[in-house]
Amino acid sequence: MNKQILFFYTTNHIGGTETNIIKIARELVHRGYGVHFAFLDENGPLLEQIDHDISSITHIGNYYKHPFHARKKYKQLILQHNIDVVLNFGLKVECFSRVFSKKYGAKKVISNIRSTDNHRKWYHTFLDKLTQKNVDLWTSNSEAGKLAHHRREKAPLDKIVVIPNFIDDVSKIAKQPSATLRIGTLANIFPNKGYFDLIPLAKQLIKKDLKFKFVVGGVDKTNGEFFEKIKKESLDSFLDFKGYVSNKAVFFSEIDVFFLPSYLEGLPTVLLEAVMYETPIVASNVGGIPEIITNGETGWLYNPGDIEGYVEGIEKASNEKLKEQIIKNVKEDITLRFSKEACMKNWVHVVS
Repeated sequence: MNKQILFFYTTNHIGGTETNIIKIARELVHRGYGVHFAFLDENGPLLEQIDHDISSITHIGNYYKHPFHARKKYKQLILQHNIDVVLNFGLKVECFSRVFSKKYGAKKVISNIRSTDNHRKWYHTFLDKLTQKNVDLWTSNSEAGKLAHHRREKAPLDKIVVIPNFIDDVSKIAKQPSATLRIGTLANIFPNKGYFDLIPLAKQLIKKDLKFKFVVGGVDKTNGEFFEKIKKESLDSFLDFKGYVSNKAVFFSEIDVFFLPSYLEGLPTVLLEAVMYETPIVASNVGGIPEIITNGETGWLYNPGDIEGYVEGIEKASNEKLKEQIIKNVKEDITLRFSKEACMKNWVHVVS
């Protein structure tokens, strides 16, 4: 009988973590594994994005409010489908899964480190340390995430396996022509993604008489604060907000430069997508970003919040000669280092 793998995650909202859950699950299905999804929060479009067979999908619900109901559903899921391996994604899931997965019959528990997570409170770290004895293995999508988790939770380095996000083959797109420089950002709108830096950046670009527009894709997680500040600074005309983006090809066809000014990152899949859609990258040098981009060779990196640096990078990325060379360099490099075959070989190894 094929091994049964459970992807246990917090929410059906789409972000980098959820995008990669879908991609990894798809490849495991193609390799003959039984794949199951379980989640706490049913809101969001994740399930609509699944384009492969899933053996089961279970809404566990909020175990804080309904602990006995959640435990019953989870136990039934594990027993009914003979789950062999549980892959945990997210702190809320970790606390629940580490206590009950093996108790109900799962043979292996794997925790996933998806960012450098320096925002955790002391009690988050305490709960992590308290339950880590029930974890067989950790996976991280970046070396930065591995080292951050080891420093914070003291997880053994030899039990943390780095498996980077992998690239998907994409169709070549034609960039839609525009007299305006279109600077694209694709990430859910959190303060730690650097979105509020677009305001001083816009002011600097205006001073340089640069004709530009920010093309922003993602879900607003600031309760409207970001857009209120944009409006207050009279910068509405420089922002094209796309909301949740389901068609990446269309998004990248409408931008000239990809910009990711994060203050906190793991290894962002969206940078790999920008590479495959032949879009030059300007980003902050945090987390796993320097594991993808080498400054000046395959993109331009600056310290978080370095507005003058970002202006410099955007000007360089809009130079046609520089842009062509950068795109050639980065595509050759990324295609080799982040291939689907290499990454999935590692995933198959850790779930075996």
